Amino acid sequence: MNEQKRSRVWYWLGGCLLAVVLLGTALFLGLWALLVSLLGGTRPLDPVPSTQAGYVTKLRNGQIEFDLVYGRETTGIVRFIISDPDGTPVWELSGGSQNKPPKVVYGQVPVGWTQVFPAGNVAPPEIRGRRVKVRIDTRYQIPFGPGVEVNEGDVNIPQE
Repeated sequence: MNEQKRSRVWYWLGGCLLAVVLLGTALFLGLWALLVSLLGGTRPLDPVPSTQAGYVTKLRNGQIEFDLVYGRETTGIVRFIISDPDGTPVWELSGGSQNKPPKVVYGQVPVGWTQVFPAGNVAPPEIRGRRVKVRIDTRYQIPFGPGVEVNEGDVNIPQE
């Protein structure tokens, strides 16, 4: 074999070796990200799963308050909806920015948010002493990218 053919063979082998190393590195990093994602779920002391928001309903100073807690990977709230037991919206907020308020007070629109329902910033109906559905759509960021998760639950609103 002459020198020129041998040189081409070495270049070809070097290119193949580089491709194998790059592919192996990409595979390793992908598996590592998957492992981190799987093991990065809820830890025993986390108040809620890592991509969700939870709430505690309280009546303070005559106002209904939803104290919010967030998972580690939650970046904000997309929507906050109170519905009657049949699922008809009673009050709906849109959380337009990436913020995580510590609480939402029923009937008061947090700074940076907009009231979607009832339209025109009309006060929502009284819900004390009723059972309602609470839906919180959270925005999150995990190693594989961003997403939105829907969290729903029923709650009895205290009368007094």
